[in-house]
Amino acid sequence: MIERSNILPILKHLIQNTITTSETRHKSVATLALLAQSNSNALPLLHSRILAHIIDILLQSDIDPSQWNCVNTTNGDAGDGNFSDNTPSWCLSFITNLAQHCHDITRSTTACYLTAEERMEIVRVLTPYISTISYHGIKAAMALIYLLSPFFHNDNADFFEITHDVMTRVQPHIIHVIRLLDGTIDGRGGEGFMYGVFTLQTSLGCVARLATAQFEFVREMLVPFATEIGDCLMRIVEDFCVEGGIVGGIAGGGREDARAASLAVEALDGLTEYLVEYDKCGDCAAVFAFDAEILRDLWEVLLCFETCCHSNLTLIDRDRSKAIRHRIIRQ
Repeated sequence: MIERSNILPILKHLIQNTITTSETRHKSVATLALLAQSNSNALPLLHSRILAHIIDILLQSDIDPSQWNCVNTTNGDAGDGNFSDNTPSWCLSFITNLAQHCHDITRSTTACYLTAEERMEIVRVLTPYISTISYHGIKAAMALIYLLSPFFHNDNADFFEITHDVMTRVQPHIIHVIRLLDGTIDGRGGEGFMYGVFTLQTSLGCVARLATAQFEFVREMLVPFATEIGDCLMRIVEDFCVEGGIVGGIAGGGREDARAASLAVEALDGLTEYLVEYDKCGDCAAVFAFDAEILRDLWEVLLCFETCCHSNLTLIDRDRSKAIRHRIIRQ
């Protein structure tokens, strides 16, 4: 958690000051992106209004991410010409990291720290970056899922139209988000990034937001990957609680990461609920493409989760797990 009260004003000054060198601005934005990984830092960061300056940097940057690593010593920047400025990439990381916590903030407080109009403005800025499948495209896609997630439950026709349009563009990235989730659980990186660049909760939270959407077209995007998703989610819960759990990695997971386990159960609850409805016969085993043994393993993992004494688990978490087991029993 941010403990020094003066750190955010200093970083804000550095990124908005026109005489700040590119290297200093880059390090400042990178620091903010790392701070944004923590849920406890989300409120101070939102209160600081730094997000507006991050958006300004993106708007002033080349729309082509392949140009972001070019040497930048213009505008009187100090340096020897060897600095590679990928500040816009860190801007995307900051937005992605912060956006994933906004859902929890809005759900746990009466205040909404990002208005619908502010969210839509950020969506407009980020949408061009998902035109290609790339490291930066995946970051932008995950940020868009988080930013649009409040509108997955909104009947407003204007929000539905833009949500449908943007999510249709996000859809090709979903398989890559699932692969990122799978790789993070196994301690692997991906194309263009190392393990630990993304926390487990980043990709996992995206899957949970999609799986619990009220709009059918959003949840339907997960159906082709139900088996892979189900396997990932079960492994997260298993690593958390079965036989005392395992030691988590630097990206999260394991016995200490109750939040990841809770998100996994939330996603399983939403996904299995939809799959049973999606399959007209109500055959959860068929739509999951899991055999009886795997469904039995899932049932036992969830039972272990319900009886786990971790202090951060809630009654809602346990009730969701019971609902999933009930669907399995019915098969």
